[in-house]
Amino acid sequence: MTEKKVTIIVSPREQFGMARRSLESIYQHTSIPFDLVYVDTRSPRSHRRWLERESKDRGFKLLYSQS
Repeated sequence: MTEKKVTIIVSPREQFGMARRSLESIYQHTSIPFDLVYVDTRSPRSHRRWLERESKDRGFKLLYSQS
């Protein structure tokens, strides 16, 4: 197993509708092993549920911030 030396942090501030496209792009275009941390900042409920499913399926860390 290749050791992961890169952590990608995603923290959208607006335009939550771009999250799916953004995550798919990261997974499609990043060839080196990486850990992903997604910081959810008060996203709409439907978006939050989608993120929770994706984090389980893809294995990335999902954090919540009320800021």
